[in-house]
Amino acid sequence: MMNSKDLLARLLANENLNVIRANVRTASFESISRTLTLPMWKDMSTELEEMLIGHEVGHALFTTIEYIDAPDFRKIQGYMNVIEDVRIEKKIKNKYPGLRKSFITAYKQLVDKDFFGTAEADLSKTLLIDRINLYYKVGINCGVKFSPAEMDFVRRVDRCDSMKDVYELAQEIYAYSKEERQAKQEMLKQLQEANGEDPDEEMEEIEMDDPFMDDPDDFDNEQQVESDDQTEAPKKTRESTPEEKAAEEAKQEAEDLAPSTQKAFDERLNELADTDTIVQNWTPKLETPRDPIVGYKHILQELTVTRKEYDAYLDSRYDSGYSVKYNKRLQETGVKFKADSMKVVNYLVKEFEMKKSATEYKRTTSATSGDLSSNRLFAYRLTDDIFKKLDVVPEDKNHGMIFLMDWSGSMGSVMNDTVKQVINLAMFCRRIQIPYQVFAFTSGYESVRNPRLLPEQAVGMEGFADGQFHLFEFFSNKMSNSEFNTMVDLLLAEPYRYDNRYGLHSTPLNESLVYLADYIGKFIKNNAVEKMSFVTLTDGEGHGLQGMGYRSVRETTYSAGKHLKIKNYLRDPVTKKEYQLSADGSQQTRTFLRVIKDRYNIKTVGFHILSTSRRDIGSFIRYNMPDVRNDYYLIEELRKEIRQNDYALLKNAGRDELYLLPASKQKIEEGELKVDTEMNARAIARNFGKFLNVKKSSRVVLNRFVSLIA
Repeated sequence: MMNSKDLLARLLANENLNVIRANVRTASFESISRTLTLPMWKDMSTELEEMLIGHEVGHALFTTIEYIDAPDFRKIQGYMNVIEDVRIEKKIKNKYPGLRKSFITAYKQLVDKDFFGTAEADLSKTLLIDRINLYYKVGINCGVKFSPAEMDFVRRVDRCDSMKDVYELAQEIYAYSKEERQAKQEMLKQLQEANGEDPDEEMEEIEMDDPFMDDPDDFDNEQQVESDDQTEAPKKTRESTPEEKAAEEAKQEAEDLAPSTQKAFDERLNELADTDTIVQNWTPKLETPRDPIVGYKHILQELTVTRKEYDAYLDSRYDSGYSVKYNKRLQETGVKFKADSMKVVNYLVKEFEMKKSATEYKRTTSATSGDLSSNRLFAYRLTDDIFKKLDVVPEDKNHGMIFLMDWSGSMGSVMNDTVKQVINLAMFCRRIQIPYQVFAFTSGYESVRNPRLLPEQAVGMEGFADGQFHLFEFFSNKMSNSEFNTMVDLLLAEPYRYDNRYGLHSTPLNESLVYLADYIGKFIKNNAVEKMSFVTLTDGEGHGLQGMGYRSVRETTYSAGKHLKIKNYLRDPVTKKEYQLSADGSQQTRTFLRVIKDRYNIKTVGFHILSTSRRDIGSFIRYNMPDVRNDYYLIEELRKEIRQNDYALLKNAGRDELYLLPASKQKIEEGELKVDTEMNARAIARNFGKFLNVKKSSRVVLNRFVSLIA
């Protein structure tokens, strides 16, 4: 069953509504900004919260205020509320049929808890409007009955389709109830007259002795009555004017005719409002006064200059020819790596084309051409299938990919091999000519072009702000061959070892996701992408974003001598969906990935590098799978899968697919092709297959990515 947050997201996905949670007792809707404000509810079942959310969204979508200034609005407001509830609940259930079960279950729960105040009431004596309220919310099984005349009103309530219908019917039901009240009063008057009673005579007030008057210590002797013979003169009461009598009668009429079931419901619902919980609403937008992306052209320029400075340093530290020898070794290593990688990439491109063709074949459908087939004419009396067939192959969609790489200190031991995996991925994307970008997130980069954002500059800004967050654009489909090859050489030389600006620092993963939530949309639009993949590669969790200024994403606070809960909600201004936001970094990652997924309906894939120890896998489960406790059997199952496949696949950890990669397997291995003159063709083919398998298995990221986008 979907939970209430999923329900709210689905309801708001196609509506131009904003929703906020607030420390209020009742829900409200502001029509100008189209903002629906919901209370925080406590001790509430999922079905009940779903029903209440659906009910309030129904009011937001369908209820208008054109009769709020009508002269009799205050008098019939309660009647209009009951009838309008029927109208909007019918509409919202027709619009979202999945809500029907939640409404039925929730109202049954409310009756069991006596939310309508009818547990000990005689329903035959309740007002028509109260019985209509119970009939449409609870059903006929609640015990309400109607006369033939009343059933006409009941059916008309169901046929109301506009606020005009609601207003006019409320007037009629109020008038009917008023007549019924007057008829009962007249009948009572006649009964009193038949018994010899004066119906207009008011009962005299009987003064009761005050028990405290007998206590002599309660009053000073000087304040006692001086003489028992003295009597107090009777007080004169002013008779009410006709206007005052009319106002009093109108007030009494309004009280007698007010719907009691709706009043009881509202009072009980108010009691469920959790006013001890503070609500904070956030928007997933990273506000900074500068572009966090460090473009590939700028990186090439900076690292080229730094390499020359580093060469001069090597020559001064060792000898004048040391840098030449050093760079020659790097160049030879780079040439061999690119040549070996190209063989594997070319092989995987062919594999990709085969998988894509197989997928297209499965999607191929047959259609009639409209031309008669001479081979089928003989069967025209037996079948209508006498036309020529055409195979309809759907057009392939334009792929696109953004790859986000961890550039933090904990990646140091596997960074070189991870970079090689990423280079292979970029080579593959270039080879099949799809739009792509490879980013690496960092918190350590500073330059004149991208100054660090000072904390005081962030105060008062909406969303989240972080002055140490940057994205290195290492690869892009816009790069020339020369730029691509130069970037490969620079990265293989491990720039984090000789340029402090490109050093390995902390893990601003969540800042990157918040920024990319907007950026991915621009990438899709600018490159006409139809099938988008977003891939992350990390070895740990990002820290939690803590907001800025006077607000922070935390879950408790201390105020007025007591501890209060804080609930944080993230509202996406694009999809209008709402997400509960945790202060925990790994849970924020899941939330931001969900925002990206919901916005663009893209495939989200993660590669997580870790050791295969039970402790590290258990730590991963604790941070990334909060619904699963330290499950010994799951840990052993994942370790076994990693041993067998060189990875483990999870589909319930915040991404469509999350691959656990052992750190020990990130090293790129080229293998060795063994061929001698005594081998036959079959043996050579078998050795060549083993040789390619070594190359493929050591490039897990690239190999899995090929399968994902085919």
